[in-house]
Amino acid sequence: MRLLAALLLACTASIAALAAEEPKRVVFPVEWNAPEPMRAQLVKLLPPPSTEPGARRGAVLRPWVRDVRRRVPEIAAAEGYFSATVEVDFEDDRESAKVTVVLGPRTTVSGCSSTCTAW
Repeated sequence: MRLLAALLLACTASIAALAAEEPKRVVFPVEWNAPEPMRAQLVKLLPPPSTEPGARRGAVLRPWVRDVRRRVPEIAAAEGYFSATVEVDFEDDRESAKVTVVLGPRTTVSGCSSTCTAW
């Protein structure tokens, strides 16, 4: 009976120790080169992926890069920059990324007119 109690205690302690050890995730370093009002929005809306140390990053980076290339022009267009371009460059064997955003000219509406005619 004492042997069984000791085994149960050992199993419970080892399970608790395993649960306490959470793998630390590393945030992928990204440098944003964009004009400041837009840069703050992009950093907030497109956070860099996080990976486990030693894990392959390709499965996490590819969807993030695809999302950045698709969403940056959409976010810029919401602010009136309809010709924005984005370029993602990796540095040091994919240890970090540099995202360069060129907004282009901003489109503004200077006036609006509306006419109604009765039938």
